Amino acid sequence: MAVAFGSFYFTVGDRIVPLYSLTVPAGNSNTLLLPDGTKVWLNAESTIKYPSSFMGLQRSIEIDGEAYLEVAHNRWRPFIVNTPNGKIKVLGTKFYVSSNNEEKDFMVSLIEGSVKISAGDKNATLKPGYRAQFKDGEFTQSVIRSLETELWKDGIYYFKDKSFDELMEGFEKCFGVKIEIDKEIKSSERYTGKFYRYNGIQHALQALQHDFNFDFKWNKEYNTILISSKK
Repeated sequence: MAVAFGSFYFTVGDRIVPLYSLTVPAGNSNTLLLPDGTKVWLNAESTIKYPSSFMGLQRSIEIDGEAYLEVAHNRWRPFIVNTPNGKIKVLGTKFYVSSNNEEKDFMVSLIEGSVKISAGDKNATLKPGYRAQFKDGEFTQSVIRSLETELWKDGIYYFKDKSFDELMEGFEKCFGVKIEIDKEIKSSERYTGKFYRYNGIQHALQALQHDFNFDFKWNKEYNTILISSKK
């Protein structure tokens, strides 16, 4: 699995501390262990930045994209997750976060423990079993009925009520391919279902052909798939 990894430096007092950056490409996911023992699962097209060691009174990292974290407990040093659209403060907990700089979304699903979240001038405290989403300048909270949208951690991608174009956009991220759709492809159908990354893109497209009328041709040399109307 190929990931983009880089390192930078910042100063804490008179110490120079390396700052690492890891980006997971489309079609992959990655797991890493942070210096304090916190475990992070990073989804495709997501980036994390973290120091080689946590200094000072808090542990801070940056995430752009989707991640699941199991934070090592330390009551004296809170763990801070900075995202493009909001911030999460925890002591020790398990949660999912989705915050994309391009889409301006910010959603947190809490599995265990307690977190404080903030976006702009709004703040909220989340309890286990609840999901919070920041939209239109406000936080809304709801009971987690299922974790289907977070199944990517286990290599399962769930789509709910998606159009054909939205499915293909999701497939590009899930399977790491470039998909080109012929202009003749038009469908008002919506789709709900799940796909397993280990089954591959060809299996996923063949499964979709039961619901949508299309053909596809995969140029493996250029990792590009052309979607066309079925003749």
